[in-house]
Amino acid sequence: MLVMILLVASFALVATAHVALVLGLAVRAGVWRALAALVAVPLAPLWGQKYGLFVRTWIWLGALVLYGGALLASLG
Repeated sequence: MLVMILLVASFALVATAHVALVLGLAVRAGVWRALAALVAVPLAPLWGQKYGLFVRTWIWLGALVLYGGALLASLG
């Protein structure tokens, strides 16, 4: 049960951080980069670091690691 809650919460955090990164990219880097990062998900943290969105990028990465760990725990 705890693993399921962790899965849902970490996925929600990844999705929220991704949207925050995309909106930040739209303001700082232009709309075309934001749209590209929305479709090609790994571009968001790469461009986020490049354009100074450090906190959002590290939250995105941390939540992704947490999600991966919860996913592995749910399989085993």
